[in-house]
Amino acid sequence: MARNNESTAYLRQLPDCEPDRPELLMENIQLHAIFNTQNEGEKIVRVGRHPANNVVIESERLGLILSAFHCRIELQIQEDGEYRYTLTDLDTTNGCYVGSVMIPKNESRILEDGAIVSFGGPRNVARGDVTHRNPFRFQFCLAPEPLPPPPSMETLLQNITCGVCRESMVDAHILPCTHSFCGACIWTWRRRNSTCPECRAHFHRPIRNPHLGNFIDLKMIEILTPEDAEQRAKRTAECVQERTRVKRTRNHVETEVGRAITAAITEGRNASLMDHMNEIFATVTGRRE
Repeated sequence: MARNNESTAYLRQLPDCEPDRPELLMENIQLHAIFNTQNEGEKIVRVGRHPANNVVIESERLGLILSAFHCRIELQIQEDGEYRYTLTDLDTTNGCYVGSVMIPKNESRILEDGAIVSFGGPRNVARGDVTHRNPFRFQFCLAPEPLPPPPSMETLLQNITCGVCRESMVDAHILPCTHSFCGACIWTWRRRNSTCPECRAHFHRPIRNPHLGNFIDLKMIEILTPEDAEQRAKRTAECVQERTRVKRTRNHVETEVGRAITAAITEGRNASLMDHMNEIFATVTGRRE
């Protein structure tokens, strides 16, 4: 348990795990900052893949290692003024661990200062024949002193600026090289280029990154004027609309390609198949051969 002056609680990612995005996930998860926004009767931080959680984390590399609603961390103030923190498993598939011990489904465990907490498995998790380090292993910490000051606004803006439009990112998407961009920007870029705008590494398609997107949205709320916030909301809506359009186009292409392949196999029209494939490619990329 902790006294009132030790109520600055956070999760510090352990250095021996393998996060998908080291520069993002290595930031402390500031539990106390979320508790401070809540009413006295409910001090709960929910963790999982679903956007409705207070802390949204997921792994593109390991797939559904976490449940949509994985666990909750609750702060309870005792009659003697002490703070008690508990971790509750929310009927997960891969579990929550305190130390090396798995918490039974739907049960809770008290968190002590320095406790090692793992989400989605123990220290190592298996995917097929390959064993990976769990990317979601943290140390639960209670800081008696104020935490170090956050990064300067200039540094923050540099880290959340899209390399294509040079604006703060909306509907953030990530590439395998770990560079991130606005969803609409990178999908538009992908129509004519298959290399990252920053490092020129090749990629197949960008992946939406809700963890980064939620982080940026929260930061923008803190610094934007009402007018700028309205403009950002418009940009976000445009990005989502563009992403939806691209997804529909991709689904259409997959359907057309499937039909063309079926026709070629059935009728032996190899030349016709290639012509049809070139026509689809020209439609999607916006260019003709």
